[in-house]
Amino acid sequence: MKFRIANVLSALCLFCGMASAEDQKAPAQPLLKVPPAVFAVGEEYQILVLAPDTLVRLRIGDQFYSDHINGVRPSRKSVHRFRIPMAVLDQAGKYELFCRKLPKRLPYMHETAPEPELSCSYDFRKIPEKDIRIYHLSDTHDRFEAPVRAAQASGRIDLLVLNGDITDKMVNAGQLEYPCILAGRISGGSIPVIYTRGNHELRGEFAEFVQDYTPNRDGKLYYTVRLGPIWALVLDCGEDKVDELPVYGFAIDCARHRQEVLDYMKRVMDEGGFKAPGVKYKLVISHVPFSSLVAFRKEDELMRRRFMIYGDWCKLLRTKLMPDLTLCGHLHQTQILRSNFYPCPVIVGSRPGGAQKFIGASIELKEKAAVVKFSDQDGFAESETVIPWNKP
Repeated sequence: MKFRIANVLSALCLFCGMASAEDQKAPAQPLLKVPPAVFAVGEEYQILVLAPDTLVRLRIGDQFYSDHINGVRPSRKSVHRFRIPMAVLDQAGKYELFCRKLPKRLPYMHETAPEPELSCSYDFRKIPEKDIRIYHLSDTHDRFEAPVRAAQASGRIDLLVLNGDITDKMVNAGQLEYPCILAGRISGGSIPVIYTRGNHELRGEFAEFVQDYTPNRDGKLYYTVRLGPIWALVLDCGEDKVDELPVYGFAIDCARHRQEVLDYMKRVMDEGGFKAPGVKYKLVISHVPFSSLVAFRKEDELMRRRFMIYGDWCKLLRTKLMPDLTLCGHLHQTQILRSNFYPCPVIVGSRPGGAQKFIGASIELKEKAAVVKFSDQDGFAESETVIPWNKP
């Protein structure tokens, strides 16, 4: 990352939060909380920048991008979203952010002295065509240090997958930022990230705002992604129990949500984007391992009726998509599940182990197989499994 601003000390303040000599009476706050996160949705990148009370614009080459809302550049929102065609950023290989602090927004802005605009640039590395290294995390539940260390200790990462339950419950506004914070700390704004919502992100008074702080497809948290030779289907199961339970207080409608996800899956299968030239790897990404009998208590008749729809999901994937791998979390375990009724191995790839320990999944997509390692915060891989591709 390179800074291009007149005052070098102020540039350091941007991320370190240190005050320059002239600001010692009122210590400067960093304009960006963490490096940005470059999330992948469809065939675009949604670059999310956490910068409260700040005007932000983005430049790639000679082109500036704005996050204006009907002509108004937002400053009160803590998150800024820039939608960039993948081809544009992939070709450029870098982008710049321009940030201007706006602590007080007046009707007539000439009444207040303008703050200087600070800029910083980020190199970006697109997905390679072969030997793609994915690191998978889920169920971090408000933890950062051990998951970040686990990802960093795994070596080179080409694609980061944050697969739900990044927060434990949505009880304050700050938790809405956790996916961006974790993604920014691990990726440094330099690689693509795929995010899914977990069941814990449906709980609490701020749950209805999750899509405003995470990547989405017109507000929906399920979508497809095309990254080089990877085609991925991101699914959202909602809660992991039936809507009628008293603990939910009539505040969810996941039964209807799952039907809408199924309707979207049918449209995606008909469109056949996964058959496009250059697609080598087909992935399904879901927080809840919906194909597994382990994930749900089938002895309960109401749950059995409510979750029959997952049989429709599995049938559609088995008869239409035939994915190569499915990535899941939720179980707080690291294992590879296989079944006769589901078309591919299911990698359950995160095991939290207290404040100082975390195990995620390193998945390398090679020409003839996927190599899966479950590795911890010290880089120790407790196992390695080779999964040959079941391709014609």
